[in-house]
Amino acid sequence: MIIPPVFRVGRYVMRGTRNRSTLWTFALAFAIVLTPALMQQDGLGCPPSGDTRLEVLTIAGADGEQMDIAFHPDQRLYEVILPEEPGECCIHATPMDRDAVVSYALSDGCETVCTGECDENDEFTIEEVPEGHGFLNIWVKAPGRAMAKYVVVLVQPEQCL
Repeated sequence: MIIPPVFRVGRYVMRGTRNRSTLWTFALAFAIVLTPALMQQDGLGCPPSGDTRLEVLTIAGADGEQMDIAFHPDQRLYEVILPEEPGECCIHATPMDRDAVVSYALSDGCETVCTGECDENDEFTIEEVPEGHGFLNIWVKAPGRAMAKYVVVLVQPEQCL
């Protein structure tokens, strides 16, 4: 006769391999659920902190003319209609927290076209917007390791019809 394994969970005694499998399944599921929260914490168990909002977000064409963007710090998604010949675009992105780092990546929807960080004037320049439309991702990383993203969809006029 084979004696099934016995193990305790609190004050309860569980017998048999089926119960052990159930316990391991729940333990694994619990670990998977907690993993994202645990990964965001530093060694002391503190969650990331800091202000990840932008104070200013403007986009100007090569001629210096401002493009229409109704910016609000808590809104994270924007669509901007580019001029007929967009050329290069100058983006001004000022974080609320002056110690935060602002970085960006422009993609055409499939692959990244350019990446970088804002300069000391909180600006960066995009040499050329991908034909049709581009996705400009702007990340704000606070000193307390908190991070958030703004997305600006850059659309050329012929794509709006």
